[in-house]
Amino acid sequence: MVQLEAFRNCWLALRKIMAELACDGDQLWMALADVDGVLARPNCRREQLGRAVEGAIEKAKESTSFAARVDEMEPRLVALVVLLGREWAHLHNLLRSKELGQRFPVEVVEYDPLWLERFDEEAEFLDGEFGPDCVTRIEHFGSTAVPGLSSKPTIDILVELPSFEVGEQEVKPRLVEAGYIYFWRSDCPPGHMMFVKGYGEEGGQKYHLHLAPSGHPLWDRLLFCRYLERHPNMAHQYGSLKRRLAKVHRHDREAYTNGKTAFVTEVTERAREEVMSKAQILDREETSP
Repeated sequence: MVQLEAFRNCWLALRKIMAELACDGDQLWMALADVDGVLARPNCRREQLGRAVEGAIEKAKESTSFAARVDEMEPRLVALVVLLGREWAHLHNLLRSKELGQRFPVEVVEYDPLWLERFDEEAEFLDGEFGPDCVTRIEHFGSTAVPGLSSKPTIDILVELPSFEVGEQEVKPRLVEAGYIYFWRSDCPPGHMMFVKGYGEEGGQKYHLHLAPSGHPLWDRLLFCRYLERHPNMAHQYGSLKRRLAKVHRHDREAYTNGKTAFVTEVTERAREEVMSKAQILDREETSP
């Protein structure tokens, strides 16, 4: 029931779009029958179901006069989205970016020391919920982890897994039960697990958990964060950039993110070079007579 209520928020945005479409009911039912075919298969994979649901929605866009049947279709599509289990990431691809931007505008606020406490609280929960056989490392990263840096008020947390298999079998069910919404971030190759909460109608602190094994490129994001901690002048530049982008792209999250890419890439490379340089110095000191 908790999952259904959370997913309904996704559906409300999707419903506005589908209500605008000219859509033939019979054709949509045929599309949904394709999804039923996937569900009927023994041990059907979530990826197959996801593609089938997306295909059904795409077919709906090609037909006529669906607007009058939106209420009739809502329970069926909500159920499919619940079963899909890929809620925010894949619905984002189906939603118009303006729709998502209106619901969740980009808001960059001044640094709040309470962000560190919020991270500590969630890290304590994760430590208590999972042993070292499931979670081997927990790190606060992103802008809320850098003292003094303006940020969207979302706590980003990196979680190291022994393997994605452990994440899927042991971690995912318990986080979903705890109120997190799960999806696979395929838009960040080679992909990683992500869990979010705080996007329901009840609001609350927003958390983004990013999960991957050691050695995954996801962990390079710590380089950027730690570099800003060591170089306050660069953190100040980054904060100014984000505030400018938030004003220009308040309702376009994709444009806001793209506007930061060049800065993040350059600083991450500087951070990598700095780490390598320090490692080389240590090696020389250890090998010198």
